[in-house]
Amino acid sequence: MKEKLLLKISLATAIIGIVVLYFVSQKIEANQATMNRIDGVEDGTVVITGTVMDINERNSTTFLQVESTEILPVVAFGKVPMLATGDLVQVRGKLSKKDGKSSIIVEEIRAI
Repeated sequence: MKEKLLLKISLATAIIGIVVLYFVSQKIEANQATMNRIDGVEDGTVVITGTVMDINERNSTTFLQVESTEILPVVAFGKVPMLATGDLVQVRGKLSKKDGKSSIIVEEIRAI
């Protein structure tokens, strides 16, 4: 009898915990970054909004040049929405610095 009650309490607590985590995750957002603020970020998640200046596709990798206050390289792996030069996009991804140059590895990209 006590085992069944303990099982029910455990399942109810787990389900409530998952629901709470879902709603909390919906409220968390990365800060909107500008190029000036990106220089101070160390390998974190950033969101930028800018204009697509150049697009190159190689195999399943897409390389974009996005201009916000200056041009920043953006790398997307896998499927990317149809974009054209001049489109306004919002990019969320991980900031990567290599050889002193910043770029963004895309987690999500969408046309605005």
